[in-house]
Amino acid sequence: MLAVGVGCFWFSPKRPISGIEAGKGPIARHLDDVKSALEDIDNVSDLEIVFDSTRLAEASPDDTLDDDDDPLFIDGSIEFDLFLPIRVQQHYGLGHSVEVERFHVSITHAFYFPVTFIHYTVPDQEDATEFSPSGSIIIAREFLQEKLKDHPKVKFNYIGPSPFHAKLIVKSLDGEEGESTVEIVSRGYNTIFVKVSDDEDDLMQVVSDRYLDILSCYYGIIWRRVSLYRSQARIIGQVRGLVDMGESKFPLASLKTMSKRKTTITEIFTDILDDKVQRISLDGFVNEATRDGTIAHDNILRHFLDDALSEIPKLPTDEIRKVVDIVEGRRSSFLQNGATLLAGLLGAIIGSLLTIILSHDAHTQSAPTQDKAQRPAIIAPSTPPALAPAGKANSN
Repeated sequence: MLAVGVGCFWFSPKRPISGIEAGKGPIARHLDDVKSALEDIDNVSDLEIVFDSTRLAEASPDDTLDDDDDPLFIDGSIEFDLFLPIRVQQHYGLGHSVEVERFHVSITHAFYFPVTFIHYTVPDQEDATEFSPSGSIIIAREFLQEKLKDHPKVKFNYIGPSPFHAKLIVKSLDGEEGESTVEIVSRGYNTIFVKVSDDEDDLMQVVSDRYLDILSCYYGIIWRRVSLYRSQARIIGQVRGLVDMGESKFPLASLKTMSKRKTTITEIFTDILDDKVQRISLDGFVNEATRDGTIAHDNILRHFLDDALSEIPKLPTDEIRKVVDIVEGRRSSFLQNGATLLAGLLGAIIGSLLTIILSHDAHTQSAPTQDKAQRPAIIAPSTPPALAPAGKANSN
């Protein structure tokens, strides 16, 4: 039997890559970096990276791979064996380990999103539900994350749930048994037990043919769901910040707060529009996958997609608008009160000025006026007698 754990891993550059060097474009050079990074890990062996050579050759000096976490390409795979002794597994698996020490890791960049299968062989006579290939996803995830965390060029990425919330056990038929696929309630994650014809030489190919596309679609939905969660959290945070903006007792400070509030409201509505665009994109994504048969109703994994879609967060747009209206009402009230206060202040100032002016005019008008003829003559003072010179007596 084949035990298969499912997850979602991929690699991205830690810095932007652009142009052509040594005849190679950004994608080819990034894959060279991934190859070098994995080969430097002693526990990794039999590494094989396969991508469309035509697409790798199609590059121009203007091509750039950004240093974000988005999966960069499709139609290719990265595969290798990973040897981890039980004691190492227990270290990375929080005390847990799987049934073997060597397992095969396959990271396939499928149409909708990357999918990771980790598989190993187990005895046919054992109870299928007793195996724990999902644990291999946890162990490999933690191991690769630690080994590559300080790498200068390559970043290891994953998205949850990794492991996927079911494990696959594939068994080749014996004798007259018929093919079947059942989901068995098991300890931990449920077991998808697949029995196939003994004509199938490659059990892993059976898994890929039946489940790769729907799992790729599933993780594409999860990626978009995570983006919507982040968008919603950002919007709610902005609304909380808007509510927390209090009014100041000082007019200039209040004007500054109003300007900041206006900017925040603009950002909120811009992010709401972006959220709606993301939801439209998600609907188109699901419709496309439904039309091309990827989301088939008879696929045993279909209910996992339905569950993922049912958990898409709903943005409370109406409630957000009400909060913004209340805050805007508070701002309008402040402006109205401020205008009333300013009008009253200006009225008092103008009234005081008018009072002063009118009082001055009244005083001027009530003062008596006299003609020149009525004015009393101004009598010049008489000239004092001259003093006798010193030393002479008065003749009288």
